[in-house]
Amino acid sequence: MITVPAAQVPRGAHLHTPHGTFTVTRRTTTSRAVVLRTACRRSLAFDADRPVQVTLPHTPAPAVRGA
Repeated sequence: MITVPAAQVPRGAHLHTPHGTFTVTRRTTTSRAVVLRTACRRSLAFDADRPVQVTLPHTPAPAVRGA
């Protein structure tokens, strides 16, 4: 788990809040805020620079050519 500004939460990340853990499906940024849409169709709004705790999605290692 890492802490990043809400405006930098990538799609697919697991957002940890006091109300539970949510998978982020979309991020909409306004001038001062960010709205994170979740897989369960909730919209969570944060100040863009507010630190939030996330677990980043697993990305497989790139394939090695010639292996």
